[in-house]
Amino acid sequence: MTVEHHRNEEESMCGDTARKIASDNMISNNQIEIGCAYMTEKITSAKVAGEPVPFLAYRNLRIFTAALRIRLHLASASKP
Repeated sequence: MTVEHHRNEEESMCGDTARKIASDNMISNNQIEIGCAYMTEKITSAKVAGEPVPFLAYRNLRIFTAALRIRLHLASASKP
């Protein structure tokens, strides 16, 4: 398998999860924003400490950011 194949597979998986989060009315935008802030903090702390970036923090940040982007896009598209 090529690197490109793995990247496409990861983007598809993250996109599916982001769409599920974005469509879940039980999760507020504020909760998604808090998740983004927490994951950003984990990544920044690792960089400052000279440690490797935690993969799950990076992946979750991408998912939460995409979910928020989807939500905001859907909200703006539904306005007259």
